[in-house]
Amino acid sequence: MRLIIAFLFIISCSVSTAIEDPYANYHAIDTTQYKPTDALYLYDLTIKESHNTGKVILEWKNQKNITYHMIEMRDPDTHKIIYRQKHYTNIAEFPENGLFTIYPLYYKQKGEPISINLADAKARNYAPVSPKSYYRAVEKEEQAKQRDKKRIEQEYRYEQLRLQAADERANRITPKVVILVIIVLFLAVLIVLIIWLVGYLTKDKTPQINYRKNNQGWN
Repeated sequence: MRLIIAFLFIISCSVSTAIEDPYANYHAIDTTQYKPTDALYLYDLTIKESHNTGKVILEWKNQKNITYHMIEMRDPDTHKIIYRQKHYTNIAEFPENGLFTIYPLYYKQKGEPISINLADAKARNYAPVSPKSYYRAVEKEEQAKQRDKKRIEQEYRYEQLRLQAADERANRITPKVVILVIIVLFLAVLIVLIIWLVGYLTKDKTPQINYRKNNQGWN
């Protein structure tokens, strides 16, 4: 009987301890330090109730080169850190009352952190949150796209102008072309004159020779 009572007492103590400490399985703190940088970021962080009672699901997106993240959980009353560990996926389940901070890691560097909790998410209608570094990166990417677009448009305009100039040069009568035409016409006229002159001189001599021969025959 005493053994049964002792066993029930131990079970009741364990149950009461689990009820009193919702973070019983989450007391793990990684003390590794990382150097902050604005080049790393995650975005579209959301929090929602899990199908497991008393739990929430954290989910987010990140850059392609990010392989793991640091998740911190604090007590909402004392703000004391309870949990701080690396995660290699973009989704995690935690106790619903925690205050969460997540940031990406890359070697010894860490990106800008994002904080979230269930109460604030409900007030925002569960809208995702992103850090300032993400919006700066998006803005820079958009500016780069605009620069590339302008560069392509300028290159296209320059190419069109080049083709237009080449076409104009091909269709334009230049002084060299005029001189060449004059030379060709001059040579053509000269050749015609030479041919005519040769024919004229040849035609004049032949009758005179025949006339002299005829006169000599009569005498």
